[in-house]
Amino acid sequence: MPGYDSSAITVRDLAASLAYYRDGLGLDVTRVRDADGRTVTDLALPGGRTWRLEEHPGVPRYPASARPCDPGFAHLCLYVDDAATVTARLRAAGFGTRGDVVAITRGPHAGAEAVYAVDPDGFVVELYRPAGRTGEGPGAVTGFFHHGITVSDLDDALAFWTALGARLRDRGTRSGAAVARVVGLTPESLDTAFLDLPGAPSSIELFAYHGIERHPAIARDADPASSRLVLRADDPAALAAAVPGGGRPDRGSVPGALRVHDPDGYPVVLRPGR
Repeated sequence: MPGYDSSAITVRDLAASLAYYRDGLGLDVTRVRDADGRTVTDLALPGGRTWRLEEHPGVPRYPASARPCDPGFAHLCLYVDDAATVTARLRAAGFGTRGDVVAITRGPHAGAEAVYAVDPDGFVVELYRPAGRTGEGPGAVTGFFHHGITVSDLDDALAFWTALGARLRDRGTRSGAAVARVVGLTPESLDTAFLDLPGAPSSIELFAYHGIERHPAIARDADPASSRLVLRADDPAALAAAVPGGGRPDRGSVPGALRVHDPDGYPVVLRPGR
């Protein structure tokens, strides 16, 4: 069964992205290095997780930002102590959101607050204040919640992820009205599924939108706002063989790392390790 390693995003301008992630969200830079023509910057997420920024200078690049309903769209969801305070700080620095901070009043997340914040390249970072917290604090990121991926068909996506060894925790359907104020769109409905990885419950959330026009959102690694999910596996080759298409060597990664793709083409890197 694979374990969560890191989430990675491509950025157009590293300095602008650090103004967002380091200065705005308060994430600490732990490592900066050059690798295969990329500048790679690691940021620490609470709980030992890593958020990786990759800049690809010197090659043609095209914006990869997409709408939350588009298959291949992905976002990072972070726990915060006070969603309103973090959002106000980001807006004061010139960054936007897809809506206002929304208080969730129904369902399993009742009592929580959430907002879809947008980084300089259009990548979405969901700021989530869990239920039961006061909502009063310095505006700090307190943990990693999940890596969210939009899919065209939830059953097909679940078949892919369970073949990789992820475990379904919960599945449900939300009304379009219930999510519209957070995502900035009004679908008829939204199917969701939470998946567990070892030591990281609910670390993957899948979304399938219905009743709204959708377009594929897959892009190249070099394109700003494109992203990847990196997992650790004892035997990447055996794991890759379990999904359609198998895997191919992941350029610029560690020896033995393989890349596979979900049914919509979203990239998942399997790197050796526990």
